[in-house]
Amino acid sequence: AAREAKEHMVQWLQASGWTGTLEFDYIHLVCREAVLEAEAGRPDSHQSHADNCWFDPQAPGVCKREDPFYHWRSHSSVLFLQGADSGAFEGGDFFYTTAKDSPQRTVVSPSCGRMVAFSAGAENIHGVTPVFKGRRCALGLWFTERPELAR
Repeated sequence: AAREAKEHMVQWLQASGWTGTLEFDYIHLVCREAVLEAEAGRPDSHQSHADNCWFDPQAPGVCKREDPFYHWRSHSSVLFLQGADSGAFEGGDFFYTTAKDSPQRTVVSPSCGRMVAFSAGAENIHGVTPVFKGRRCALGLWFTERPELAR
């Protein structure tokens, strides 16, 4: 599944004129489970973030592409392994947002086989809403154009 996801990512990038080389940095099976706090207004299951930089609290709105974050990551994708229509979970929507603390969101509901793919920087801040029931699983994939820096 990871190799096929990478192929789709490369095809998508090439369609927009990209000519680089993409290598795996990290692949992770991510399962999020409902917790009681979710029913009481729990914050997001995975709060808004970028994948290759960190938001410095001393410099609001600035995402620093340096350690301790994975600054070498160039692209990310999430392959959903199930959808809420399966009855296995409720909630757990993936979302994009315009800023780390922005309430404005573009939601992508999980569906088996659906994949979101994006550049890994501050231009694609994203997160996951709370899972209210059951267990939601997805395959997270992070890529780099600089494999010598991958850990």
